[in-house]
Amino acid sequence: MLRFNADTGLNPVRVHFSKLLSATATQAAAWGYLRQMEDLAGRMDAAFPRQFSDARKTLRENIAAMRKELGKK
Repeated sequence: MLRFNADTGLNPVRVHFSKLLSATATQAAAWGYLRQMEDLAGRMDAAFPRQFSDARKTLRENIAAMRKELGKK
């Protein structure tokens, strides 16, 4: 059953980003991933301006959180 507005508890974008910020990866990799997500957000906005608003909003929120996290480093 699909439940809307339910927290899945897993965010693969943020999980991957956290791994990139770990001691085994470089900040350059994390910045590169952030740029890829920003590019994806732009392409989604252009391709689906009236569709997938929740997905686009979630992606933008993830981008903001990643930018904030990188600002702490």
